[in-house]
Amino acid sequence: MVPFNISFERILPASQPEVVERLSEMAKFTFCDTFRHYKKSDIEAYLQKSLSVEALSQEIAEPSNFFYFVNLNQEATGYLKWIFPSTVYLEHTDLKCERPLLLERFYFLPEYCGKGLAPLALQFVTSFAQHVARSDYLYLSVWE
Repeated sequence: MVPFNISFERILPASQPEVVERLSEMAKFTFCDTFRHYKKSDIEAYLQKSLSVEALSQEIAEPSNFFYFVNLNQEATGYLKWIFPSTVYLEHTDLKCERPLLLERFYFLPEYCGKGLAPLALQFVTSFAQHVARSDYLYLSVWE
């Protein structure tokens, strides 16, 4: 039988520098693959501003930011980032929520897309939102 062991590895401020470097490399690669139709100069600016080791280290240090690798058989296949609590993007809505959770990044390496990992990762986020954070609203940020 083919092994199918899924795990979620939290990336913390105290994580080793190579962990943040691995996250940065994965984030840059998956972003470039997803948005390859954009102008190269726009992509490069975003990569440096938001997905560099320095930028990610600052984000990881924020207590409301949660980063996880999605591992299959102990190999990183993608990553997640959510913010709790967060009201980003909700300022122009009529929603009345007290504990919103924003799923901001949900990326997988191309070779793992279509392998059944995304529904499990979404279930993990949903479970955290409901049972750990006691969130009353889960929403997704979509770049485009």
